[in-house]
This record gives sequence, structure tokens and C-alpha cells, in this order.
Amino acid sequence: MDKSKIKILFMTIPCILLLNGCAKSADESSSSPAAPTVTFSPSSIQLFENWSASLTPTITGTISSCTVSPALPAGLSLNSTTCAISGTPTTSSAKANYTITATNSATSGTSTISIAVQTTTPSRVYGQVNFTSGSFGLTASTFNWPEYAVKSASGVYITDSQNRRVLYFAGTSTTATTVYGQSGSFTSNTASLTATGLGGPSGIAIDTSGNLWVVDQGYNRVLWYASGSTTATGVYGQSAYTTSTSGCTATGLNGPTGIFVDSTGVYIADTGNNRVVYYSGVNGSGASGPAATRIYGQPNATTCSQNTGGRSATSMHGPNSIAVNSEGVYVSENNNFRILFFPGTSTTATRVYGQADFTANVVGGPSATAVSSVEGIFLTSEGLYVTDRSYNRILFFPGTSTTATAAIGQSSLTTASSGTTATTLLSPKSVMINSGMWIVDRVNHRVLFYP
Repeated sequence: MDKSKIKILFMTIPCILLLNGCAKSADESSSSPAAPTVTFSPSSIQLFENWSASLTPTITGTISSCTVSPALPAGLSLNSTTCAISGTPTTSSAKANYTITATNSATSGTSTISIAVQTTTPSRVYGQVNFTSGSFGLTASTFNWPEYAVKSASGVYITDSQNRRVLYFAGTSTTATTVYGQSGSFTSNTASLTATGLGGPSGIAIDTSGNLWVVDQGYNRVLWYASGSTTATGVYGQSAYTTSTSGCTATGLNGPTGIFVDSTGVYIADTGNNRVVYYSGVNGSGASGPAATRIYGQPNATTCSQNTGGRSATSMHGPNSIAVNSEGVYVSENNNFRILFFPGTSTTATRVYGQADFTANVVGGPSATAVSSVEGIFLTSEGLYVTDRSYNRILFFPGTSTTATAAIGQSSLTTASSGTTATTLLSPKSVMINSGMWIVDRVNHRVLFYP
């Protein structure tokens, strides 16, 4: 071979290798897609049987496909390209974790969402022989305007307002075994201004020690009962068990209705005084008219007018139920047709349900954002349950949303029909979530249990 050609060949090879090396370096420098993330907020979701759901996640990065494991509850499906979950659950299911896997051309990412589906058909009724009767009575298995319920480890307590008593039902029995307020008799409904009597019970709570707190609206007081006792040994709102005077002071009450007890203290809806009063500490034993240490709805302890200073984020008119979590305090207001949220220990609300703002007082037709006469409320980690009495329904607001996604007792969010069946309500008073859903259906004189 010509020496000059050999020389050119060897000069060319390094150049080719160099070019190949440059091309390889360029390939290596191009980054692969990052692992995608899929976030549902809230991450714990409460759904309801026969109520449609649409859960759209926040996605970062690019995705080409989505899968879920295990299979979603019946009636729900996962969009394989957007990771959105939608559909109408057709049967109840216990809370379970579901892993969403999002994949792109290079890698994948996973996230977990918790979903529970609550049945909307009750399996048990208290106060009636079946789901189509709605009469009142005075026995160990009947009511006359029940108002609130609270569950203990062994059974359920229900306030029976017009019969001036509290009934305790052991286990799953629908026949009461213990009565408060009537000296052990299931066939008397006498009002009695004593430590063993009641004038018209409403709200009820159990503290972590198993002690019972009963709001005696008729006598402007709250009674404290040591666990297992039917004789009160603590009283709020009065200085003695034989007085029932209403008062607009730090120690007085006027027609109280709701109560909430947590590890820090006691919250009482002082309805007639248009305020919520908070008492630090939860030892009611021996209490004799203690003074409130925080007041919501009024500027001080001796002002009790309706919407003091005008309807606002700091005023109230007829508060009647309270729910509390680590984020703050929720209060329902019957006469302002709204629910207020107060963050932390602040007495200025930052969120309102049922109205467009803090000064509105609109009663429109039933919808996902409107309420009428709101009564009992209950809070879970998944959202807020609201008793919308005039519209004969229980609304559920997921997370911190002020738009409801379900209305128990109705077929849609825009209907307000009433009835005496297993799936309808008549002026319900309150709702409780504890090992199932409990609805106090007041004017039907019954309590419904949904497993």
C-alpha cells in the first residue's frame, strides 16, 4: 500500500474515534425523566355508597401510565393516563390503602391513598320497631325527640329530650338497660331539678376516663357523672343542683345545647347567650359553676346579644354544636345558617361553610354549598359531617372543602324531601361517627345506625 495512504488512514481513525466519543458523551449528558409523583389531597378519602366521586391528583413530572393495587372498591376506576379516580361506589368497604404507581419512559413513582366507602342504608334502628314507623313513646325502647348520641366502648348513650332522660344501650341492643334523669324508671318523664333529675337534655359527651357529660338545656346547666353513676357530682352553669337561673357571665349559661370534651378542656354551645364558652381542664368532679376561660362569639363574658357588632367572623347567633381537632374549632350556627372554623385557639373565624362570606345570611335552596337550619356537626380525619335539619339531610364536606360531596337522606344535593323509610330523614338533629355512622332522626323519634 502506498505509504501516503497509510498515513492518511491512521490520521483519520483517531478522528473517527474522537467523533464517536463526542457523540457518546452527548448521549450520556442527556438526563432521563425524573420519577413522577402523584398526590391526592386529602390522602384519606371518605366516599359514600351510590354517591359519585371524582378524585383528581396533583402530578409532578411526566407520566405515560398509571396502575393501582389492590383493585379499587366496586364502582370506582383509575384513569390509566391521568391517575384520576372516578365512578360511583356500589357497595360499602372498610378503609384500605391503595398504591398508585405512575410510570414514564425511564422510571416510576408510587403514592398511597386511603379510601373508605360508607353505606347509606342503615342496618339497625333505635326507638322504633322498624324503619317505617315514627311514633314516640315512653319505654326502654322508645324516644320522644332524641337529640344527640355518644358511643362508649361498651354501648351508646342517647339523650331523649322530651322524656327528660338519657338512655344507655349496651352492645348492639335496642332496648336500654340504664336510664339517667328518672330514678331508674323507664316509664316516667318527670322534670326534676336535682343531681339525679333532668329538665331537657340535649348534647352529650364522654371524656377519656369514661365520665359522662350531659347538657341539661331545660335547666341551663351541664352535669358531670362519674363513669357508671347516674347521680351527677359536678355542675356547670349553676352553683348548685337545685338552681336553674340563666346568666350572661363567665359562670352562667342560657339554654345550652352542644358540648365537646377533649384533653384540654370543655366546650359548651351556650345557645341563648349566642356564644361558645371554653373551660380549661376536664375534671368535672365536684365542679360548682366554674368560670369560662375563653369565649367565642362575644367580646367579653357579659355581652350576649345576637351578632354583636354585626354578623362577622367573630359574632354568633344561636350556636348549637361544636367539633374540635388539632387544627381548630368548628361551630354550627342555626340562626346564621352557617358553620364557622376558628384556627388554633383564635376566636376569629377564618373559614365559613354555608355562606359566601362572613357577613352573608342567605337561605337558598338545597345545594352543595348552602345549608338551612344547621344542627349537630361531627369531625373525622376525612372531613366534616353537618346536620342540615330543614333540608332533611346529613352533608359531608371532604378535607377543608366548603363544598359537600354527599347528602345522606337525599338522592341528590339539590333535593330536600322528608320521609320515614330506611333511606329518608325527618328533621334530623345530629350525627356521630364511631364504628359506623349514627344519625339522630329527631322528628321520626329514632336513631339510625349505618355499619
